[in-house]
Amino acid sequence: MFTRENDMKCCFIGSRLIDEWSMAQRIFYLLINEKIYEHGFNEFVMGQRGAFDRAALNACKKLRKIYSDIKIKVAMKSYHAFMKDKDGYTEAKDYYDDVDTFIYDVSDVYYKDKIMQANKQMIDESDLIICFANLNDITSGARKSVLYAKKRNKRIINLFNQF
Repeated sequence: MFTRENDMKCCFIGSRLIDEWSMAQRIFYLLINEKIYEHGFNEFVMGQRGAFDRAALNACKKLRKIYSDIKIKVAMKSYHAFMKDKDGYTEAKDYYDDVDTFIYDVSDVYYKDKIMQANKQMIDESDLIICFANLNDITSGARKSVLYAKKRNKRIINLFNQF
């Protein structure tokens, strides 16, 4: 499926709600460790909005313990996520201290379209999309993101049917 290249980027797009959180984390770890990293993917980008993003982040953090050159980037939802409270904690209780965080500029986008616009930017910058998307759910933002990735001829691994 892949040819050997270096410094390629992979992003994670998925449903906020998944029932099999620990299973998704194990699948991510296996996919990344046994298939993805060897093919040159060493930069991983995900959002921070739900269980799928947390599973991806935790799997990438585990993988970085094995391969120290792994780069992990988390697209934060807003500047409020960076604000510290009186005790010096962010809303995520410094969960993101050991990864790079950034915000896509979607300030001019209608609020209901911000996630999709951020997903499009992640997809455009990535060589591979690992997703958890029900392609039969026409209301799903993850589905819309996968269709966008397909139009861009991106390589896609959808974990939805593996549960």
